[in-house]
Amino acid sequence: MSRLSVKEYATLNNISVQSVYKKIKNGTLESHTINNTKYIIIDDVIDYEKKFIDLQLKYDNLQSKYELLKNQITMQNEFIQELKESRKFLAHLIEYKKEVVQPTTKEKKKSKKNKDIKKKKKK
Repeated sequence: MSRLSVKEYATLNNISVQSVYKKIKNGTLESHTINNTKYIIIDDVIDYEKKFIDLQLKYDNLQSKYELLKNQITMQNEFIQELKESRKFLAHLIEYKKEVVQPTTKEKKKSKKNKDIKKKKKK
């Protein structure tokens, strides 16, 4: 026979500490107290070792999923930052095109007038 603290028992069985105390009170769990600490008497240590290993594997699995999700979020944030920078670049390029490459409205009118004047002179 072995013993587990109430907290250890609750953790291994995936139940609350309050539930363990209810089971003790109802008589469904055998317990004893040593130095003001309540212990649950268990018959099969191997069963609890298996449960512990299962919980450890679940924890490890969740930890790896957490790391994967964290990396995905980091990559998405980097992609968003690149998109923002690209947007800024395109905005500057559009502004440049408006100011430098495309003639202003006045220049277009002036150019049209010059063409009209040249046509009249040719006639």
